[in-house]
Amino acid sequence: MVMRLGWLPWIALAASCSDLPTGFDGSECGFPNADLVADEDGDGILFAHERDFDDDGDGLVNDRDRDADGDGLSDAEEIGTRLSICYPPQDSDGDGLADFRDVDSDNDGLRDDEELAGETYYLDPDTDRDGCLDGAEEALDGCSDPRDLAISVECGAERRGLVTFRWTGPPLPSVSLEVRVPDEGDRTHYAFGTIPHAVLPATGAELVPVDPGEPASFLMVETGATLIFGVEYFDVRAAALRTEGQLALLGPAGELIDQGRLLILGERSCSVRRP
Repeated sequence: MVMRLGWLPWIALAASCSDLPTGFDGSECGFPNADLVADEDGDGILFAHERDFDDDGDGLVNDRDRDADGDGLSDAEEIGTRLSICYPPQDSDGDGLADFRDVDSDNDGLRDDEELAGETYYLDPDTDRDGCLDGAEEALDGCSDPRDLAISVECGAERRGLVTFRWTGPPLPSVSLEVRVPDEGDRTHYAFGTIPHAVLPATGAELVPVDPGEPASFLMVETGATLIFGVEYFDVRAAALRTEGQLALLGPAGELIDQGRLLILGERSCSVRRP
């Protein structure tokens, strides 16, 4: 059986392939030539997976750099679990970038070397399991405000969260939630959607079906109503490990009446747009 993985669709992976077999020439893995099975730095990662990128900008291409991303962990330490040397190294956070090339292997907004020097684990995005991602603990005050949301980049999966606003002002004919994130074109780009999720008490407002591309809305919002919104992203191109945005609660005339904080954790590019 032929399996196809990642960005190398032409690699056929044979069940008989084993780590560094005697006389290994790449044919066991289905590579088209021996150059792709070279391992210049002896870290156990083939050139087919390292290539001649220089991820940490230190002047050494990945295939000659035993710490390709410069995160303080050797490439050999970041290979992870795999069936054989034929397979790409581990990508713990599913962001499309193998751990040995990813300075934030768990996409929690903290560099691996920051976590190695601190009290969090570099392969667990929520080390203390309190529901708040490690990179948001300080930035969002431990995720204590229900209006705030931390969301991480994970390619190939829908990413969403819930935020809650309690309206204490006078009754309003409508309110909506808008996601505001700096968009810098080629460097950063985000496509978000919001959904009216629930209201407490049930008579506190009316949910409005959301149109694609339009902010989620509630009608006839009463004083004391608790409004719960779903927030999800469809496309993201991030240039930083942590990107800050705003969750803007808008009144009937589009005026800002309340706000929460949005923290996007993780970098690189991916699309998770549903068909």
